[in-house]
Amino acid sequence: MTDLERLESLKAGVFSAIMAVLVDSAAAIYLSSRAGELGLRLGIVALSGFLFGVTYRYAVRGDSNPHLKSGVIGAFGLVRGLAQLEGLEIPEGITAIALLSLFESLGLFGIAGIGLDFALKRQWVKPML
Repeated sequence: MTDLERLESLKAGVFSAIMAVLVDSAAAIYLSSRAGELGLRLGIVALSGFLFGVTYRYAVRGDSNPHLKSGVIGAFGLVRGLAQLEGLEIPEGITAIALLSLFESLGLFGIAGIGLDFALKRQWVKPML
């Protein structure tokens, strides 16, 4: 891997992290009661968004396969959404809170993926060769 490829991966990660933080910031402010919780939540979202962006760039490459794109989004969304559920006490079965957590995570990475696709089409970030 060349330095140029690493730079493009860094750009993809930073772009995706910014998108994820912007998407999640309203929910983070609403759900976090203390500044420390808000900072931690947004930090985790930024790191997750960064890793998503790098992975998405590697996985998608120059391919326009929608299943590949949705698979990366689904994998990141499910892992984040299910990890959030781990700390909740959910009475028997899946509740609206559980579904909301999953859909929020899928939406977060879905929007980040759409933004990254836009950046790739505009050549702000170059696809992996």
